[in-house]
Amino acid sequence: MTPIRTLPALLLLFLASLLAPAASAAITQDDLLPVDEAFVLTATAPARERIEIRWKITDGYYLYRHRTGVEADAGFAAQPLQLPKGKAYRDEFFGDVETYRGELVATLPGRPAPGTDSVSLKIKYQGCADAGICYPPQTRTLKVALPPAAGDTFVPLGGGALAGNLLGQKPQAGMDALPLPEEQAFAFEAIAFNGNELLLRFTPARGYYVYRDRTSMALEGAQGISLQAPRWPKGKAHRDDISATSPSTSTRPKCRCRGSATAPTR
Repeated sequence: MTPIRTLPALLLLFLASLLAPAASAAITQDDLLPVDEAFVLTATAPARERIEIRWKITDGYYLYRHRTGVEADAGFAAQPLQLPKGKAYRDEFFGDVETYRGELVATLPGRPAPGTDSVSLKIKYQGCADAGICYPPQTRTLKVALPPAAGDTFVPLGGGALAGNLLGQKPQAGMDALPLPEEQAFAFEAIAFNGNELLLRFTPARGYYVYRDRTSMALEGAQGISLQAPRWPKGKAHRDDISATSPSTSTRPKCRCRGSATAPTR
């Protein structure tokens, strides 16, 4: 199993710049949803020349219009992303901006290359909670299936598990799916929690879990800031073929792990 990587220095520097005793000091970690629950992202293609990217935005959260963007792979000659007009808002960091609440539906028009049946999208966005805390900029990669071109006929080859999978049915016993990419299997987010803490949260996908004793963190390239010992939630005792008996976080689908970041005294 691939170990979880340490926090990137650039991300930590960004978070360190946000460590200020503002209104967020009164917020607890349970007040903040994981970013993928605050902004539920999906993408579909109603037509071969049009892809819709949709965010379902939880009440109490909002997305920035100017921080939203989409890039398509070489198989889809994309035109500029079409975004609806947002609500005017004066932001203390970005100035006059537009924001979205409730739902955002963006359209990416373009032309697929001949023979292209799917498109890989790199989607970027950033949002905040009304409680006064902003998430770091997010990047997600989604693969979107395109409708068949006019005149194409879909004929599933073979039968059994293959045809069942193509038709959306459950695979037969013994047909294991490929493992998820690391960033999807173990979603990670780091948030400037208050004046002297970072909230470090792992959200394992269903069927995945994190080893507590194999997880560590390090702060690099942030002068004047040091990490104290992290405070981990209690894990569930678990025995497997890789790590013998080891506390894991398989008891809950969401593992919320916190570590303190404080400026050293001189």
